[in-house]
Amino acid sequence: MARFVARRTLLAAMALLAVGLAGCGKTGAASDGGESGVGLGGQEAGREQSGLQLDPSADSVEPGDYDVRELCFERDGLRIYGELYEPAGAAAEAAGTPLVVISHGFCSSYRATARDAECLAAAGTRCYVYDFCGGSPDSASEGDFLNMSVLTEVDDLEAVIDGLLDQGLVGNRSLFLMGESQGGLVSALVAARRPDNVAGLVLIYPAFSIPDDARERFSSVDEIPETVEGLFGVTVGRRYYADILDLDPFAEIGAYEGPVLIAHGDADAVVPVAYSERAAEVYDDAELRVIEGAGHGFTDDELDDVCAWAEGLIAGEPER
Repeated sequence: MARFVARRTLLAAMALLAVGLAGCGKTGAASDGGESGVGLGGQEAGREQSGLQLDPSADSVEPGDYDVRELCFERDGLRIYGELYEPAGAAAEAAGTPLVVISHGFCSSYRATARDAECLAAAGTRCYVYDFCGGSPDSASEGDFLNMSVLTEVDDLEAVIDGLLDQGLVGNRSLFLMGESQGGLVSALVAARRPDNVAGLVLIYPAFSIPDDARERFSSVDEIPETVEGLFGVTVGRRYYADILDLDPFAEIGAYEGPVLIAHGDADAVVPVAYSERAAEVYDDAELRVIEGAGHGFTDDELDDVCAWAEGLIAGEPER
């Protein structure tokens, strides 16, 4: 169960996400050509709405001594694009060295999680960021956005884990999962299904609300049309809702008994913090950190805090 809840005052005001924003996949403020970040993407969306710079190179992370290289895997014939961050001098073949796999949110991309990887890599932790197959219309990975669902993303993450293990880049109990929003839900489900592979779990405003949202819209799979206008006007395929209509994440996630860190804002209008509070009670070893005034998308200062907390979990010494 949850050990405690910590609160911190928001340092930079953030506007809440607004329903009716432009659809995902259109070029927004990101100077790197990334998505506008609407939906359950989280960090990109929160920064765009608050007027913060989206270009990862312009963020406040101090340059660290680390290298970045492309590393791709495959799932059902689909290429999964990703990038591996390694502190300089790190032995990539040393499977006992911690490695964090970071999963992005709905209709987002690996670019939205690059800053987390930079923070952790600068502190000496290897990280892998990637795009889900069809995770957005502009995904760097292969796959059809209209065929994407939470469960296809579960398959993607499992393929990434298998690839890292097969290449000797990580070993059991040295692999950590970190995910934001929908990527947090995916990470939680995978950790529960593969507890022997996962040493720790970091969830950033995890979207445990998605199945409930689906059931509010549809009472049976037969009611779901071929395409559906989902959150923030983003059109998704029938599979997105069909796959999660009967999913109860709280009945599954407790199978993971390792350490869990959850960070959530108490002003989140997309995924209410109550979902994380419930998850913290389901987990056997969970620490919930509630950020006062934060919405669905954190500022750079808050991301720095989350990375520091994650470093503590990885080291086995979470802050109290």
